[in-house]
Amino acid sequence: MNSTTQESPVISAVIPAYNESQGIKEAITHIAGILSACESAWEIIVVDDGSRDQTYQQICQLSEADPRIKGIALSRNFGKEAAMLAGLEFATGEAVIILDADLQHPPSFILK
Repeated sequence: MNSTTQESPVISAVIPAYNESQGIKEAITHIAGILSACESAWEIIVVDDGSRDQTYQQICQLSEADPRIKGIALSRNFGKEAAMLAGLEFATGEAVIILDADLQHPPSFILK
């Protein structure tokens, strides 16, 4: 599969994030690597829940490098549930996986 083709994603990963500038790039890169091993089209949707740090700017940088990575910026902190819902509404994959930005739930389970 060519990663530059614009296929409809089979897997959508939704990541709610709040003030995660210290680790968001690493988390997204790690999750993208695992999704790439799935051999299915995928997208990552990171929902910035009104962060006061550089979380959204980092998401935008990653999105410019890989259009499968998408960012949503909420106008203020609405809470994790609202951020998850925004990501679910935006997701286009046949299956959606919600992951924490701090990698609390090991992304390696995606392969299973």
